[in-house]
Amino acid sequence: MKLMALIVVVLLERFWPALSRWRADRAAERLIHRARTRLADGVGHPVATGILWLGLPIVLYGVLTLVDHGVMGALAYIGISIGVLLLMLAPRQAHQHVDDLHRACEHGDEAAVHSALAQLAEGTELESEPIVEAWSTQTLAERIITLGFHEWFTVLFWFVLAGPVGALFYRLTDWFARLPHEPTEPNSLGCMRLAQLQAWLDWPAARIYAVLLLLAGGFNRGLEAWLQGGDAVQGTVAQHNSALIGRVGHAALELEREDDCDSATLCLADQSRWIKGATAIVLRSLLLGLGLVALFTLSSWIR
Repeated sequence: MKLMALIVVVLLERFWPALSRWRADRAAERLIHRARTRLADGVGHPVATGILWLGLPIVLYGVLTLVDHGVMGALAYIGISIGVLLLMLAPRQAHQHVDDLHRACEHGDEAAVHSALAQLAEGTELESEPIVEAWSTQTLAERIITLGFHEWFTVLFWFVLAGPVGALFYRLTDWFARLPHEPTEPNSLGCMRLAQLQAWLDWPAARIYAVLLLLAGGFNRGLEAWLQGGDAVQGTVAQHNSALIGRVGHAALELEREDDCDSATLCLADQSRWIKGATAIVLRSLLLGLGLVALFTLSSWIR
């Protein structure tokens, strides 16, 4: 059933452009935040966050327990799974920004390149830095690969492990952990704890994703980067996860030559090469993951 839901979601994503445009507006995320704001007027922000963060997955679990185990029950489970995945996947629509960046590079439109890069930098430490100084070709490739992990792979990973409840729980954790707040606000501690929980939820997914990147790209270079680069990374679990994905993903691209242009400047033709390489390796990784799900389904390890 999970495999069927995944296949349908992939097909809808590929052949229904209107769906991607609707999700690009972050409708589901904005609806959750509006509901939280209304609840907070009566019970306060921490309680409102807790009600939605735990209450929605519990309600969904209760609905799934009422589903019959026959054919109609299986169809209902698949339908619910498809609905949850379509709402939870790709809230920032990175692939749309990558497509825009690729077209801008092909046409030599530097203004459009800067705009697309600004969209890709949203929510990171690069957001406040000058585009030309912040974005090297390596940084761009690592960012695209990391976005593929956060926007798609983690949700699919927890869907495979825990069904639609797992996918919903992970994405709610992500949304509430990224709430804008000041350190002095009462809800700031809760957001930081949710961010720590999300980092630990990402930890197993990051290792699986890194393995898929190795299989989808240059295995030897990626494995070497994994084994030799870990000791130099200091910081939180989230920083370790991001560093692993970026390091392995960049090495697994296995480019055949040095860049023709300086890494601190926008060379549009060379940026286009890196864009295509990074997006291709993300796609291959996701398809390999889907293949593994199919294999486990045939082995009756996953239903």
